[in-house]
Amino acid sequence: MKKKDLWYLGVLSLFAGGLLGLLCTAVVADRLFGDQARLVSALQQTDSIYAALHQMTEGTAETGVQLLTHAGYTRAFYFGQYVWGICAGCVAVFFLFSLAIVWHQRGQEKKRAERIGGLTDYLTAVLEKRECLLQRQEDGFSQLEDEIYKTVSELQLTREQAIRERQTLADNLADIAHQLKTPLTSMRLLTELLSRDDPEDTACLERLSAQTDRLETLVSALLTLSRLDAGAVTLRREPTELYELVLRAIEPIEAQMHAAGIERRLEVASDIQIPLDPLWTAEALMNVFKNCVEHTPLGGVITVSARSNPIFTELVITDSGCGFAKADLPHLFERFYRGGNEQSGGIGIGLSLTRAILNAQDAEIRADCAPEGGARFTIKFYHTNKEQKAVWAQ
Repeated sequence: MKKKDLWYLGVLSLFAGGLLGLLCTAVVADRLFGDQARLVSALQQTDSIYAALHQMTEGTAETGVQLLTHAGYTRAFYFGQYVWGICAGCVAVFFLFSLAIVWHQRGQEKKRAERIGGLTDYLTAVLEKRECLLQRQEDGFSQLEDEIYKTVSELQLTREQAIRERQTLADNLADIAHQLKTPLTSMRLLTELLSRDDPEDTACLERLSAQTDRLETLVSALLTLSRLDAGAVTLRREPTELYELVLRAIEPIEAQMHAAGIERRLEVASDIQIPLDPLWTAEALMNVFKNCVEHTPLGGVITVSARSNPIFTELVITDSGCGFAKADLPHLFERFYRGGNEQSGGIGIGLSLTRAILNAQDAEIRADCAPEGGARFTIKFYHTNKEQKAVWAQ
């Protein structure tokens, strides 16, 4: 119990007990005075005592009350004799009684807090997939405890079923991908084996090869998206240097950038580290860089900058192209969406794949037009989970 509570309880006990003590003392004094008066009246019947009292009162015939009053034994006398003791006793009794009630209430509150804490720990363990037993008790929380146990049991069964279905879906996707890749590989081999003497045949073979490449890319991207949607992709987070991650993402398209004379400007500190999956995140960033390269004119510039704060690490990728049309901005990350400025013959799935990979790692991506022109992609890697992250300013 806190000192502040004891102080309030003491003041209340002193006030209430004092009033009760005064009332009790007045009653006791009145009873004592009345009993003493009756005793004196009875003693008047004894001659010797009556004579002494008669002589003390100078021969006047008075009642017992009057005799006591003359002798100084008044109600005030008795009140003063007993008031402190009775008041102190009343205050003490009231204080102890109040203290017992408060102690009992605090004990009940402590038990309720422990029960709520036990149920909370059980739910936390369930959410974290740790083994935990629910200690059953018969009290006011028994009905709530039963409902929690039933709900958790149903959720565990549902989760196990979802895991089995997810694994089945992942297996089916792997089988489908294998079945699709087999004829694609055969088509590519046959294309390479065909004669290239005839110019028309050569042009047809080139178009066939390009379509085969595009189909392979589409199959691979759809397989990855489906696995991400099904939760079949395991992201292994580890401390990763952001600068090295950007270099890894640019490497597959570096030759294309060099051929187009596109300059890259990296303004990323080498000491920024983020816990993420470097392989999958590099693939996500590569799709962004690829989009920038496809929309940046010859001799253009792609700028990459980064900054970090206690809430998130922000990566900004900007190109010197024509930017986005206002009507395209809300749909850039939708699957198979191709904007009005699309000229590369893409399939409209790269940015959707990027968003799926980033969202799976508590990161978000946003696209808009830079003030100086060109497209700008802003990626925020949050240091906390999705429930705790700050809301973006719109």
